[in-house]
Amino acid sequence: MLAGKYKVVLSNAAHADKYACQFPAMITDWRHKFHQASNGETNSMFPFGFVQLAGNANDTSRIGGFPDLRWAQTANYGHVPNAKLQNVFMSVAMDLPDFNSPYGTVHPRDKEDVASRLVLAARAVAYGEKGLDFQGPYPTRFTVQGSTLAIEFSQGNSPIEVRSNSGFEVSIDHPIKG
Repeated sequence: MLAGKYKVVLSNAAHADKYACQFPAMITDWRHKFHQASNGETNSMFPFGFVQLAGNANDTSRIGGFPDLRWAQTANYGHVPNAKLQNVFMSVAMDLPDFNSPYGTVHPRDKEDVASRLVLAARAVAYGEKGLDFQGPYPTRFTVQGSTLAIEFSQGNSPIEVRSNSGFEVSIDHPIKG
């Protein structure tokens, strides 16, 4: 059995510190309830997929707590699966904001790209398929010289695609060791 979560309550952006505990607890609770309701037929650690929030707004003054919420969606690890979110996978939608969406930019109407990414992650995590590009590079180190910030990334499964030379989100509460 696979379960998925796409919708997130936007008010959680102001409470990312709690979300890092609440989100894993919700997954554990849902797994437990499915396991019980199926009289043990459903694996108590069944795979769980979710969609990480898309960009919040084209207006950088409206970013708010969204970088922290994205981090909290991974139980403060920055990636899934991890020790707190085992057998969990995600579709990153950070690069898929829909600035004209009547539902808000964090809910892009382009569900095909979101779903394609979620399917790739499910194939890798839930079904153990090898050789799939379902995760991007991770920041591993940074250096600062004057006004220049250099960030080094792990190889990852896919290359970094730079679409603009302006703007990115940083969660300063979780610094990478330089």
